[in-house]
Amino acid sequence: FNGFSKKAFKPNIKLKNEFKKKNKIKKNQIIFGYVARFNPQKNHYFLLSSLNKLKNINNLNFKTILIGGNIRYNKNLLKLIKKFDLKEEIIILPETNKINLIYPIFDVNFLVSSYGESFPNTLAEAMLSGVPCISSYTGDSKNIIGNNGYLFENDNQKKFISSVEKCLKDFRNKTLWNIIQNSCRKSIIKRFGIINMIKKYELIT
Repeated sequence: FNGFSKKAFKPNIKLKNEFKKKNKIKKNQIIFGYVARFNPQKNHYFLLSSLNKLKNINNLNFKTILIGGNIRYNKNLLKLIKKFDLKEEIIILPETNKINLIYPIFDVNFLVSSYGESFPNTLAEAMLSGVPCISSYTGDSKNIIGNNGYLFENDNQKKFISSVEKCLKDFRNKTLWNIIQNSCRKSIIKRFGIINMIKKYELIT
């Protein structure tokens, strides 16, 4: 397993508030995030089509941040955003090598890949930043998230939407949500901290 720095990845409410003010995000809007390059493996079509249903059927008020390689100015992605009527809900950010300053902006982090993942760093990095995750069962997702997030069967839109609904219910309970956020961070520090990674590495060398 990979190791992660609790100093590099941590909650930052000031950063989130500044972002919300700059982008005129309302208090009642939940901020989803997806850190992934534009590639079939990353399943953007599945995500956007699902968000369209959440918007139109569940009347969900949200913003979703997309960031990663080949995301900004991508014509195919822009066509999908238009196709699923999500222009007002999607915020596309430029790729950055300071992703630790992006995760704290999210309320919830997505991973919707249906294949090709082994140990998805995005889950551990988000959780370490105090951001719960909604993830498919790809790779080691279940092991990383444990009881501190939401999992759905790969490519199962109904299960994905159910996971989002469960997450939203928890999100609206501020006391419970604060407990989940803290549990996410503590879980990664305990199991996937850099010191633990070094100790495990030394055992096999």
